[in-house]
Amino acid sequence: MEELPALRCIALVVHEGSSIVGIAGSAEVFTVANAFLVSNGRPPAYQNVYASRRGGLVRMSCGLSVETQALSTLEAGAIDTLIVSGGPRIVQAMQDTLLIDWIGKAARHVRRVCSLGSGSFLLAAAGLLNGKRAVTHPRNSEDFRARFPRVQLEDDLIYVQSGKFWIAAGMTAGIDMSLALVRADLGARAALNAAKTLVVFMTRPGNQAQQSSVLHMQERLAHRGADSTLTDLLGWVAANLSLPITVTDMAERAGMSVRSFARFFVQNTGQTPAKLVQHLRVERACHMLESPSVSIKSIAAQTGFIDDERMRRAFLRQVGSTPADYRARVLSAGTGDGQGRRLGRQAG
Repeated sequence: MEELPALRCIALVVHEGSSIVGIAGSAEVFTVANAFLVSNGRPPAYQNVYASRRGGLVRMSCGLSVETQALSTLEAGAIDTLIVSGGPRIVQAMQDTLLIDWIGKAARHVRRVCSLGSGSFLLAAAGLLNGKRAVTHPRNSEDFRARFPRVQLEDDLIYVQSGKFWIAAGMTAGIDMSLALVRADLGARAALNAAKTLVVFMTRPGNQAQQSSVLHMQERLAHRGADSTLTDLLGWVAANLSLPITVTDMAERAGMSVRSFARFFVQNTGQTPAKLVQHLRVERACHMLESPSVSIKSIAAQTGFIDDERMRRAFLRQVGSTPADYRARVLSAGTGDGQGRRLGRQAG
């Protein structure tokens, strides 16, 4: 963790049609981190600056506008962290050669260079990601690979770090990435406080899958035109993992007999209800293990395993290691390395 002797400039670069979610979410992380420092008698560490090529009001994809200053007024050497936004009009933004040129030149002088969602297209267009690992929004992966074959595009990670470059796959993933930046600067306590203040469910490392098992399966069911009963049921299961959920409970919520429900569930998901519930419990426990302040015994109780021995056996079957070993591996790997075990798609 580095000392922060002075206010560090976070330059958030937007363009016409940028997504406001990524910019606002990331900016709030640094704002909340400042509030945490001040409440503890320390000076703020960050100053958010919003910039665009021409300056003035820039219209976001949702119709709201953000007041910005022109890139020409920014001194690259004074920027600590550069964050480039993405959005549905990224192809048009890539045609702005002056914007791309500024990003490429500024990147030489700043400590960290980041992108949000399709903002990775702008970093790649500036030649900054050649030979480096990167991610982008999953809808843009095929296009990204075709345009930038020299970039090592990763699939199914929410963000990655390659040296000074931090790349988030989507807009809300930018919040996770920004929390990781705060953690690197100020420590875990500041990052966890920011997550709690923003009511983020948990801090996620970069190796987390872009989609949870529930979301992936709900998407799969929608494509198959399956009964919406299962989609709603999966959401209920995920929200109540701390409860002792049984197949009977699930069948009653689906309005079926246990036998009919079990057959219906396997036909539509490819696995038994009990296996899915256990997978979701392990997935939730993996998230919670990434916070060193929560005991394994408490995690076992909160994820419905009842005791840590049952959770240990489930981890050995599904993850191939004990919860303690998983926690040690994740914490020692740090954030953003993308080397951890990916659990998000295994249930599908």
